[in-house]
Amino acid sequence: MTGHDRSVRGLSTEEDLRALYEFTDAIYHARSADDIYASALDVITGTLHCDRASILLFDAAGTMQFVAWRGLSDTYRTQLAGHTPWKPGDRDPAPIFVENIVETDEPDWIKAVIAGEGIVSLGFVPITLEGRVIGKFMTYYSRRQSFQPQSQTLAVTIARQLGFSIGRTRAEAAREAALSDLRVSEARFRQMTEEAPIMIWMSDPTGHCEQLNKLARDFWGVPKMGWTGSIIRPPSTPMTLTMCCRRWPRRSRRTAP
Repeated sequence: MTGHDRSVRGLSTEEDLRALYEFTDAIYHARSADDIYASALDVITGTLHCDRASILLFDAAGTMQFVAWRGLSDTYRTQLAGHTPWKPGDRDPAPIFVENIVETDEPDWIKAVIAGEGIVSLGFVPITLEGRVIGKFMTYYSRRQSFQPQSQTLAVTIARQLGFSIGRTRAEAAREAALSDLRVSEARFRQMTEEAPIMIWMSDPTGHCEQLNKLARDFWGVPKMGWTGSIIRPPSTPMTLTMCCRRWPRRSRRTAP
């Protein structure tokens, strides 16, 4: 049985499930977006039996860009970047399957580019995240293709898994970026408090001091390194505040040069 014959007839349920399981396992263990794209192209070409395939995502400007592909020329990708039937954020669009590009209403120049690549049939399968379009994957065939319902359902399932995985990767990247920004912010805050011309300390909910700035360490005679974190407890009542205010001037006189 040829690849064309198998794609027309569709896959058996057992083969579908095995392919989807392997794909899900691969993207679960993927370490990068490129790994996810490679696994997706493997399952797309392997189960949908297309000659070539590609994955495109909207960039920050809302233009559909190729991020991964198999068997496409640089010229094809350059000329058809940005071509898409959907806009960013379109909700739950249906896939589009074209049996013969020549029979469509696409502009003549697009038909010429596609035909020049040796492509006859195409599948446009939307990739969604939380129900909204973020990109698509494409299947390409050099012969006229009859897209059976089972193959269409499989394509949509692959796209949903791919969208979920891309969303997870983006969330992890955003979390790492937020943590990096937080570390930078904390470092700047510590530097600012360290050099402030007033005594500053920070404590945990139990009252144990977690940080003393330079002026506070000098006042208490505490070395920069080696203190235990329980040097100072902030006053908890008006009485302790009054006592603290009385003691500090005497301490200041004792430590003054």
